[in-house]
Amino acid sequence: MDRKYVLLLFACLSATTHAQVYKWVDADGKVHYGDRPKTTGVEEIKIKPAPPAVSGPDVTKKNQRDIDNWLKARDVEREQDKRKQAAAKIERDKLMRKCAHVRNELRDMERGGVVWYDLDDTGKRRYYSDKEIAQEIVDLKKTIADNCPS
Repeated sequence: MDRKYVLLLFACLSATTHAQVYKWVDADGKVHYGDRPKTTGVEEIKIKPAPPAVSGPDVTKKNQRDIDNWLKARDVEREQDKRKQAAAKIERDKLMRKCAHVRNELRDMERGGVVWYDLDDTGKRRYYSDKEIAQEIVDLKKTIADNCPS
């Protein structure tokens, strides 16, 4: 008997609670299954009945509650992801603006011909020396390399 027929036989027999299944080997060494023993040396196979199907309004309501809870949790996760992405975009935009400002300042300093100064505590101008401008150019390049995307 082919294996698929054996499985079909077991499926049919498992539906009945009092069915008996027998297994035997014929003279050619071929294994057979059946609901009645055909020869001597037959082995009875015990089949456990399938567990009863779980159904009913309580199970359906519980399943629906579980699905609803999962869907709500997934909606919350999606909303949190959207907020994180929006916050990340804002931070990227801020960084890009800062990087553009620093690159412009570097370009102007490298070009030369501009007088650079800071205001001191009293509000008076303190002009940069050539050495300070050179150091500022080095610092700006490092800032760009460390913080700005290419």
